[in-house]
Amino acid sequence: MSTDDPEIAEIARRHGAEVPFRRPAELAGDGVPTVPVLQHAVRFVEQQDRVRLDWVYLLQPTEPFRTVEDMQEGLRLAFAGGCDSVISVVQAFATHPVSMKRIENGRLLPFCVEETEGTRRQDYHPPAFTRNGAVYLTRRDVLMEQNSIWGKSIRPYVMPPERSISIDTELDLKLAELLMQERLGNV
Repeated sequence: MSTDDPEIAEIARRHGAEVPFRRPAELAGDGVPTVPVLQHAVRFVEQQDRVRLDWVYLLQPTEPFRTVEDMQEGLRLAFAGGCDSVISVVQAFATHPVSMKRIENGRLLPFCVEETEGTRRQDYHPPAFTRNGAVYLTRRDVLMEQNSIWGKSIRPYVMPPERSISIDTELDLKLAELLMQERLGNV
């Protein structure tokens, strides 16, 4: 686990996570990109353990419904070969590109794809997918040498909507809490 916050580090340790180092201040904060944070962690692990990693697995804490099976499937896809990364996605319905619009001179216009009036969201073709943030598995060399989590050849891992809830806003948190209570039988 990588953090700059001593309180978060202590809570993580109490719940069994390893926190072998503190993230430096220049790699902390909401505006810091993910790539340099991962590169710092890779350099630390490789130096500390005297190993060279093959793959780097990013598990963002904003994805509480990712399962062990999701992580294992990401590894299976990566180890099958032929890709720089595995990224989890979920099928987009309400956010399908055909439903995206822009406003220009007071008029609502297609953002990039013309929509046929009356088409149901589930009938949009081809199906569109959006990253859900649950699984990012990247070849070490792609991360360290190309400064990329994606690389050029990305293998998708399609996840169901019920495990694709990302917590990025207060509303997302409320939805996740409701779903968690439902799973625990408290609703």
